[in-house]
Formats: sequence, C-alpha cells, structure tokens
Amino acid sequence: MSNLGPKDVVLTDFGVSRVGHDAVQQMFPDRVPGLADYLSPDLCRRERGIDSRADVYSLGAVLYELLTGTVPFGGGVPSKVMQMQMNEPLRLPRSLRPDLPEEVEQVVLKALEKDRDRRFYDAEAFGLAVKQRMGHVKAPLQFAPMPAAVPGRGKAPSDRGTAVALPSSRPSPGPIPAAGQAPAPAIAAQEEVRRQGPAVDGKSGGGGMLVLLVVVLLVLLAVVGVGVWWLFLR
Repeated sequence: MSNLGPKDVVLTDFGVSRVGHDAVQQMFPDRVPGLADYLSPDLCRRERGIDSRADVYSLGAVLYELLTGTVPFGGGVPSKVMQMQMNEPLRLPRSLRPDLPEEVEQVVLKALEKDRDRRFYDAEAFGLAVKQRMGHVKAPLQFAPMPAAVPGRGKAPSDRGTAVALPSSRPSPGPIPAAGQAPAPAIAAQEEVRRQGPAVDGKSGGGGMLVLLVVVLLVLLAVVGVGVWWLFLR
C-alpha cells in the first residue's frame, strides 16, 4: 500500500449521490440523475424498488471501461445510450481485449446483467468475486489505456451533464444477451458461499493493480452504503 500515490487515485461519478432527489424529481419528472454511460437498465426504465443492484451495474460499467478502454454503450446522445442500456446486447469484453482472462470477463458480465435479479446483490458480493477471480490470474492484469476522448462521449464531463432525460418511449426490456443467459457456475457458487459466510481465496496475484482495484471497490462500497441509507432508510 505504501507505493500508492496521487496518480493511482481515480474519481468517478455514476449517479450514486442524489441530494435533493425529491425536489429534482418534482421539477424535472422526465429526468434521471446520473450519466447515461453508467445508468442501469432498471434506472432507465424507472422501475420501482431501485436498490444496490443498480449501483452494481454502474460499478460494472466502470470496471468494463477500465479493462477495455471504452464504456459498454456509447452513442453520444444520452437518450440513445439509455435505449442501448435497456435493449442492446453487450459487447463481450474479450472481443475488445482478447488477453483478458475469461474468469474476469464472467464477473464483469454478471455485474452488467440487464435483469437486476441476475446481478450481484451488492458491492460486497461484487468485490468478493473480483478479489477471488483476480487471485486466480497468474500474470499481472493491467488496466486498458484510457484515450483522451472516448468516441461517442463528450470532451468533458460538463458536456454530458449529471441528469439525463428519459427516452420518449419506454419499450419492454429486450432479451438478455446470449453471453449472459445464465451465470457461470463458479460465480453462482461464490454467491452461495457469501450467504453462508465469505471465504476469501488465499492465493495472491495481479500485482499492484489488484491492490488498487480492491481499494477502489472498498471505497465505492462505503459510498454505495451511504447512498442506499440516504435514499431508502432515512
């Protein structure tokens, strides 16, 4: 941990902070807080009972971007991106980065399931799966270099805004991508183990990037917990 410096710290915004959410909704009922690139399908559809699984999807989109260098769905216009979040099949991470271990891809795909019931329930389960899967990766896993401007996205966060208008129509969710039809057995087993009590794999691997990734996930877990408390338990 002593070798971490300012260059290792990455700030991200994916709509978990919603101060004044009720007032915003009253003034702009057709808008959803957050960036379209990271909004979950359930948030795009304004489903009832939004919970931690929406944040898992957003965090999965961040991890997808870190590993591949691009967001899961990029279309420039927020309403178009939201339609893609709800209906378009996801590009497999390994189609963009062939050297990515299959075990890591499985974790990303589970976090980005369009059906929230098929995702990790919360950031703790997601973080445990990442830690265990990265522990089985023999060679250090490097994050993809981030381009100066990802195609289809604004040049700066201010260009994209922090609240996006809902699509004019709300089609029923499309079919789940074939690649994510059923969770991988290994990941399903991890979920069951977590319910009984987490068992952390003792193997180490992934080098400094693994340490950084785990630190980022732990910090985001704390943020998600505060966000859920603010929204639903006040």
